Amino acid sequence: MDKAKKNTAPEVIACSLKMLPEDLWIVASETAVKINPENKTHLNQLRQSMAGGDIIPPAHLALLITKRWPSTGVSLTVGFMETVAAVLRSRIISHMNAWGQSCNAKFTETTTNPQVRISLTGSGYWSYLGTDILHIPANQPTMNLQGFNMNTPESEYHRVVRHETGHTLGFPHEHTRSEIVARIDPVKAKAYFLANDGWDAAMVTAQVLTPLDNSALIRTATADPNSIMCYWLPASIMKDNLAVPGGADIDSRDAQFAGSVYPLNRWKGFESLGGIITTAPHAVCWGKNRIDIFARGTDNALYHKWWDGNQWGGWESLGGVITSDPVAVSWGPNRLDVFAKGTDGAMYHRWWDGNHWGGWESLGGVITSNITAVSWGVNRLDLFARGTDGAMYHKWWDGSHWGGWESLGGIITSDPVAVSWGPNRLDVFAKGTDGAIYHRWWDGNHWGGWESLGGIITSNISAVSWGANRLDLFARGTDNAMYHKWWDGSHWGGWESLGGIITTDPSAVCWGGNRIDIFARGTDNAMYHKWWDGSHWGGWESLGGVITSNIAAVSWTSGRLDIFVRGTDNAMYHRWYS
Repeated sequence: MDKAKKNTAPEVIACSLKMLPEDLWIVASETAVKINPENKTHLNQLRQSMAGGDIIPPAHLALLITKRWPSTGVSLTVGFMETVAAVLRSRIISHMNAWGQSCNAKFTETTTNPQVRISLTGSGYWSYLGTDILHIPANQPTMNLQGFNMNTPESEYHRVVRHETGHTLGFPHEHTRSEIVARIDPVKAKAYFLANDGWDAAMVTAQVLTPLDNSALIRTATADPNSIMCYWLPASIMKDNLAVPGGADIDSRDAQFAGSVYPLNRWKGFESLGGIITTAPHAVCWGKNRIDIFARGTDNALYHKWWDGNQWGGWESLGGVITSDPVAVSWGPNRLDVFAKGTDGAMYHRWWDGNHWGGWESLGGVITSNITAVSWGVNRLDLFARGTDGAMYHKWWDGSHWGGWESLGGIITSDPVAVSWGPNRLDVFAKGTDGAIYHRWWDGNHWGGWESLGGIITSNISAVSWGANRLDLFARGTDNAMYHKWWDGSHWGGWESLGGIITTDPSAVCWGGNRIDIFARGTDNAMYHKWWDGSHWGGWESLGGVITSNIAAVSWTSGRLDIFVRGTDNAMYHRWYS
């Protein structure tokens, strides 16, 4: 294999991704699914294609089957096929473990039945993909690093060892993303790789010209031409005469992607915030590193505790006698408005203006549910609750006075939930008498009529918005799994099951565009978590604990989550991710 990339690039050897023999495809796919059920998405498609006699090029395996390790993390043992000095073994494994800085992956040397087996004497640079390594005979390598020694430049350790380790983690070649392949001239590419790497036309087709199906990938939103998993491709073979730079090391998008597939355990343990509370907590943020939480105490008064960025303040009583869960909202820095139902069924309100708490005021009405409150602008508040006739009612603050209670009609059988994705925009949801979710919206001029979003749900609803004209809804179904429905700006997606068996209302929160984290209690009373990273749903993970209430979740900055629950001792507990 000729190393030279004549006059246009540093001397490099291209990686060829190894594929299993065809007779192992199905069993390897079944192994992948057993190890990580999320790999199963396209297994049936592969079976149907094989049964129909279709010929599937090896490179197309990545179209049909993913070979990820469990989302809970990767811990693999490493051995060497030849006698290799300890200093060289350590150097190679240290570069493999560079992935562990951004994702939950660890490689440990062993001489007993290693899962990853490295040869330094075979031809070229290559690795099998992810869980496929488990189907390679124990006397054969799963990765090859031709000629690596202590004199190999450090830059090659970054470029090659980390690249091949990416394949072992289950990451295919980035340059075979469809948007890059579409730019390649096939005739020029075949001539180039024949001259420079000794690859015949079939090899070039499989390794360079066969695009991965974006719909089947757990991937970043767009191709990353600087990814460690991307080849350098010269301008001379590109239709647009623009070279693909390729990656010399794990870049920031590689790190972010790997962290989404195999998340680092950045959850801090539960801490008790004390108190004796008799409702689920409610949490709100009005600025970076600021959290305010509210709950009812044993004397039925409203209690408040806060984090100021350095420490937790003590529990303070805000008085009153409340008969519902409290709800809080903030429309600006150092501003809080809190609402709850009183003993007369009316809604009551207290507020913090940055200097002191205003006294309890009655907002009237006779309500039969918990309250939802939302703000779509400075000094604007909108409140929703169920009335004695079962209809949804609305009250608002416009900056100078409270509007009267207005009926929005319907007959609702759950607490209402409201969300705003822009100024003067409101979307409200509740369960109807048929168990389906119903929706009304305010567009700045008028209320749209009630529409059924279908489904049969057995919990209150959680609704979030991570961008303009985007809505995501979550609720428990009749099988106790969590279900999801979304509005993408033009139409509603169908109900999808996110699995699990949950025993509380779900709680969803967004900390950035296209990012959602949802929480609920499981059958063992522990807290469970599932997340959407912009391309796929992570699997359910247990966050432990023994909880006795619904969950309050908030985020005050990108990548930060704070969750609050009641424990078996009725104290409030807190866990956080950063």
